[in-house]
Amino acid sequence: MKTKFLYVAIPLFLVVYFIVAFIPILAKQKTEVFPFFTFKLYSKIPNEFVKYDLIYNIGESNEAFLIYRNSTLNKLERKNFNYRVNIMGSQYEETGNVFFENYTDLLAKAQSVSLVKISGNYINAVKNNEFHVELIHKLK
Repeated sequence: MKTKFLYVAIPLFLVVYFIVAFIPILAKQKTEVFPFFTFKLYSKIPNEFVKYDLIYNIGESNEAFLIYRNSTLNKLERKNFNYRVNIMGSQYEETGNVFFENYTDLLAKAQSVSLVKISGNYINAVKNNEFHVELIHKLK
């Protein structure tokens, strides 16, 4: 008796779940019926990214990013620099200009500093170190 119930209950539950989960998609709504989650939830994985960073040259032959692959920063420094650089990047997006007068401490150690926009695909950036770097403004 118990196995007959499971043979009917499990497929019935899956059919009902599938139908209820697709109702918001068919109705073109951005809502969900709890506990039935729409399948769009699983398809919205972020693939592309846009971040801002500073490229430093401290008198050496090569340049280095301030935040990306910087192993000398601790967690708080990384969060602080990331927040401040993103503010500069969002100011650039809104106005087309870069205001860096309040960030002279970020520019003090380096001979040359440039604000760059890093964009690409998360998977390619992690696996193959492939991303696009666009020079926005030379700060120093």
